[in-house]
Amino acid sequence: SSYGGVYFINENMGIICKGNSSYTNVSVLKTTNGGASWNQVYGSFNNWVTYSFFTSSTTGYSTCSSGKVYKTTNAGDTWTTLSLPKPLWTSGIYFFDDNTGFVGGGDFSTGSGSMYKTTNGGSTWTDITDLYGIAKILFVSSQIGFALSGNGTAGSGILIKSTNGGSTWAEFPTPINNLNGLHFLNENFGFAVGPQGSIFKYAAPTGINDGGIPDMNFTLNQNYPNPFNPSTVI
Repeated sequence: SSYGGVYFINENMGIICKGNSSYTNVSVLKTTNGGASWNQVYGSFNNWVTYSFFTSSTTGYSTCSSGKVYKTTNAGDTWTTLSLPKPLWTSGIYFFDDNTGFVGGGDFSTGSGSMYKTTNGGSTWTDITDLYGIAKILFVSSQIGFALSGNGTAGSGILIKSTNGGSTWAEFPTPINNLNGLHFLNENFGFAVGPQGSIFKYAAPTGINDGGIPDMNFTLNQNYPNPFNPSTVI
């Protein structure tokens, strides 16, 4: 069997998608006891599920092959199919709330791809960028987001960043351009992984806190007479 689309809504409740060795005949398994046991609650998806993302205890989305997104409003018990503008192997997914979120992916056969945004729970989608193979979408605030993009070949991962809520994206320099995964805790601190077990850490320079030179006042005090020097030579 093959597994994908794992997501835990809280410490006890989570879902995982199970398919055969050919990544077909996919069903949804659900746990309510922290993974101690799993029960099938839905089956079968027509396409392989790659990632899932829940915005609440009931509403969640899953990305899959062939350019479709699945949506549940009852914690995974039933799902509806949402169609994207063009067929992609969708892999990147992130939602701010039940209605607003992003999905992305690529078409390995043509080297094309897109990132789509919805503001109405997946009823309609807007094409944000034509970068290839968008994956691992992650926002650390309402404006700052990171994702991995390809350069037209399967498996390549270039880090891109948005500073305006996902409206536009630009490449963010990294030591290599074939990253496989990323996670940022905030805009200035994060990790990425690459081939052959490589792990990269990013920590933004903090700079020097230059508080300026403190005010210094010089005073010439009385020097004579004193017990030690009867006179002063300057």
